[in-house]
Amino acid sequence: MGVIFTFSSIHGSSVPTFFPNVDKLEHLLEYSLFGLLAGRAIRFTLGPTKRRLAAALATMAMGALVGGLDELYQRNVPGRSSDVRDWIVDVGAVAIAVLATQLLHTRPIIRNRSRS
Repeated sequence: MGVIFTFSSIHGSSVPTFFPNVDKLEHLLEYSLFGLLAGRAIRFTLGPTKRRLAAALATMAMGALVGGLDELYQRNVPGRSSDVRDWIVDVGAVAIAVLATQLLHTRPIIRNRSRS
């Protein structure tokens, strides 16, 4: 979240524009990475795989909330604006990341010592 809000703090005239609507690609990349990391953290915090739906919904809700707060924050940054289409891309990127984490088999980073 810190990276997202740091990028959102950059003055609008300092943001490079390589092609039209490049900001949508930036939102897609930022929030898909956020969705992957948040989804993994929430899934392993909740525990067993029986709670996969709860983890997916919690990740989506968190992504929607952070995306909304990010857009509200950008209203106050000089040269930046708030756009509902950016928020939709944010939520879509988190949804794609959640779908990917549900389809891929992931393991905790630290293994239980009791199994060794």
